[in-house]
Amino acid sequence: MGAFLPWLQMDETIYSWCAAAHAMSGWRSAQQWSSALLGAPHSPRQLDFPAYLPYLLKTTLHHLTLEQALRRHTTAGMFLPFMKGSMLNSLRGMESGSDPAWPNTAQFMQKALFCHSRTLSWKPELRYCPACAQEDVSRIGRPYWHTHHQWPLSRYCTLHRAPLLSQSGSSKTWRLPRDTNAPDVTHVRSADPFNVGTTIQRVAMAFSQFDVVDTKTLRASALLRLQQLGVIHSMHSVRHSRLHAWYRTQPVAAWLATESSGLTALAQPDWIPKLLWRRTQDHPIRWIILWSALGWTDEESAVDALNAALSGSACDEYGQQRLFPDEEAGNALGRVETAPQAFRQALETASSYTELMMQLRVTRGDVVRWLEADATARQTWRKRLQDNRVETAEKTLTRVIRGSPLPSRVDINKVASKEVRLLRRHAPDRLAALLQAIPLEGDSQRPLWLHLPLL
Repeated sequence: MGAFLPWLQMDETIYSWCAAAHAMSGWRSAQQWSSALLGAPHSPRQLDFPAYLPYLLKTTLHHLTLEQALRRHTTAGMFLPFMKGSMLNSLRGMESGSDPAWPNTAQFMQKALFCHSRTLSWKPELRYCPACAQEDVSRIGRPYWHTHHQWPLSRYCTLHRAPLLSQSGSSKTWRLPRDTNAPDVTHVRSADPFNVGTTIQRVAMAFSQFDVVDTKTLRASALLRLQQLGVIHSMHSVRHSRLHAWYRTQPVAAWLATESSGLTALAQPDWIPKLLWRRTQDHPIRWIILWSALGWTDEESAVDALNAALSGSACDEYGQQRLFPDEEAGNALGRVETAPQAFRQALETASSYTELMMQLRVTRGDVVRWLEADATARQTWRKRLQDNRVETAEKTLTRVIRGSPLPSRVDINKVASKEVRLLRRHAPDRLAALLQAIPLEGDSQRPLWLHLPLL
């Protein structure tokens, strides 16, 4: 049997390798071939995670460890970086497939790897890119199933920028990519902006490059990005309605709304606060969707920001690297929260606390806290407001003086006392120029004759 085994490609799934080996062996029965290769007759139905994978690694694919096979040659490679340390250590200890309890253990590990839940589920499919299949035939003589094409969020080929094709339906036989005109071949998506689908897939591929993903660092980076976008103004408290309204306007939400799988539920924003603050839905797919929706200009910027965040080299909006690995550590040592970019932009037009609160939909306490955090912006805003008040007071006082036939300083103080006090405090030169032609209150006419005492 070993003479008919093909070479396992770097990005080929275990299922694809078994299917190619069956096609090259000449065996008619897929069940018999599965029993001889994997030790179980029902392996052709297991598209994403072969239950008897350790047996295959022990008997045939000796050059791979269980973790390497899962990361490179199964769809678990997208989920494995998010796996907890204890579960990952248990997985690394399962190198032997001779354990009679392994099928039950494999089922447990499958649920742990793919994070199956009642609210987020998907059905494994066989997807391929026709251009990739033609290149594979030209290069190695056969097409195969690429690993990243089989991920739950994969809808496009990032190499050829083309929609993937899908071979639907359950089968008891091993299958390989077929002709695009076959009756069971369908397009995964008929129409979609490529920048959305490819961004999601590129982000998923970037996550898979890390051995372990620190969700605390990822959460802090996502909150910082939302703060820079002006969606939230505090990393610890936020109005969920504002966050929900922002997410519904994102192209990612519209993209998910047209999904026909169990991922359609992610088009609704209810899961985002639970992921960021309550931490009850810490799921890899949710993290991929959220990071893809953070207003990136293109897929390259999304991937670069993710790599910087997970590698510990992420910078804030001032180009400074964070001193602490997560937001909680920084606040515990007294780090001052910086004002968001949207707040500084609002200071350029707003003329009062009320206008700032209405534009940003925040409380007065948030405005006060951000003004205290950014001394430069606070001084600039107050200087602009003071100049506006001085200019308005000067115009008002000029209008009062010109409107009086015989103006006196007493009358002016009665009519425009507020403006006089403001100019006397902040612009005394302008006030003196306006009152120069008006006599003082105690200034009376000098006598014409000098009265001398009688001798």
